[in-house]
Amino acid sequence: MLKLKIAALPVPVSFQVFLRAGDKEHNLASISTAGATSYHTGGHIPAQANLDAQRMDVIFRPSPESAYRTVDITRMWNGEVVIPDVEVKWPAPQPAATRPDV
Repeated sequence: MLKLKIAALPVPVSFQVFLRAGDKEHNLASISTAGATSYHTGGHIPAQANLDAQRMDVIFRPSPESAYRTVDITRMWNGEVVIPDVEVKWPAPQPAATRPDV
């Protein structure tokens, strides 16, 4: 889950959000907003990505495709934002499912 608190914006934004560990990048989610908001979004990193870094860069790349899916974004900022070295909190491993004896 990605939690963001976005302050007042001079222009709308629409991004694809990536996580980067070393030279590996993984597409996490997309976000679009025309103003201040507290934004919560989820994403999925496949297990085969073998990603277990404790710190990653969070990259916000402009995404016109995400903006096209909105009704209120008719223009957007076209810049990339990188937040380096963000702490990652992985969920605790889930216990293995057990079957009752039959």
